[in-house]
Amino acid sequence: MADDNNVMAPLSGIRVLGVTVYLAGPFTLVNLARLGAESIKVEVPRFGDPTRGNGPFASPDGYSATPETDKHLSTRFMKRSQGVKSITLNLKHPEGRQMFLDMAE
Repeated sequence: MADDNNVMAPLSGIRVLGVTVYLAGPFTLVNLARLGAESIKVEVPRFGDPTRGNGPFASPDGYSATPETDKHLSTRFMKRSQGVKSITLNLKHPEGRQMFLDMAE
């Protein structure tokens, strides 16, 4: 995540998988990403992180209290996901579990 500006990235080369929602876990993922780790948030299929539905929502036109189109993004989710990659995996399914384990190697 760092390097272009000679910023220290002590966790460079480390991958962190987060299976967590709301505040503490996502905040930890953001901080680890800031330290150079590859932070990946694993979200629930079809629903994603519940914070995605929390307003206010940013859009190309400004802000709104409710998401009017799919281009309206939760500013709370964006703040709690800075530098973090996201993927949806069904960990109840053998393929989803195996993908998770492969990423953890």
